Amino acid sequence: MTAGLATLVLALSACSSDTDPEKGDSLYKPENDVTITRHGTEKAASGTVFAADYRIRNDGPDPLTYTVVFEFQDKSDTGVREVVKKRVEDHDTYRGTVSTPWRERKGARGVKVVDVTIR
Repeated sequence: MTAGLATLVLALSACSSDTDPEKGDSLYKPENDVTITRHGTEKAASGTVFAADYRIRNDGPDPLTYTVVFEFQDKSDTGVREVVKKRVEDHDTYRGTVSTPWRERKGARGVKVVDVTIR
């Protein structure tokens, strides 16, 4: 394939993408905005809890409301889910902590984000 033909093929494939920034479409993906920054078990007044610090960063052009489902997993892969709903202004970052009681569990394997819904 010649260099000119390769350039034409690349240009045509760029034009056929689902988003085109020149037409006002955004390549921004808000579902990638949630990050777990720390997790572990902690002693609380009510007993042991499994807690996770997280960050929601909205780099988009509009305020968004995020509904985030976190899953706390023990060593046997049994999960407990907690849901957080937060509104984050455009170009802003929210930091928070989510936790769940962890009294009779066998260890703490980790926390993951299993779903993010954006409105």
